Amino acid sequence: MKAVTAKTNAANMTKLGKKIETEYKEIDKAIKAQVKSLHPKKHQTEIFEYIRRRHHGKTLKVGIIIGIKDKDVIRIGWSKVNLKAGDKFDFAVGIDKAKDRAMSSDYRVPAPNCIRRHLRQFGARTVRYFKEAKTVQLPA
Repeated sequence: MKAVTAKTNAANMTKLGKKIETEYKEIDKAIKAQVKSLHPKKHQTEIFEYIRRRHHGKTLKVGIIIGIKDKDVIRIGWSKVNLKAGDKFDFAVGIDKAKDRAMSSDYRVPAPNCIRRHLRQFGARTVRYFKEAKTVQLPA
């Protein structure tokens, strides 16, 4: 009798385990659906690239260029550190300055001559990346 009871208990545990597993799967699906509704897929609207320089035998990040898609216009901004003054590259500060320069419409800060070539190449890259944009607004 004990052997039959053990088999029955094992069968019941298996059924209970399967039932719990299906409930967890349903809960997981519900949570994923809720997360998707809270965070719908967004299209990428920004792209950036580092400006690198050789300085005393090392390759350093000295600036950043950002392209922001605003409706049908791609706005390009830049930020660069002053190595002669002893500045060090900080990503957060650089990205903030580059975004400000890209989105400011009243006053366009002219880009230094040393990064104009990078800006032209990056402009071509943003046109390939944001296919549906019609114009590119480069810094002066």
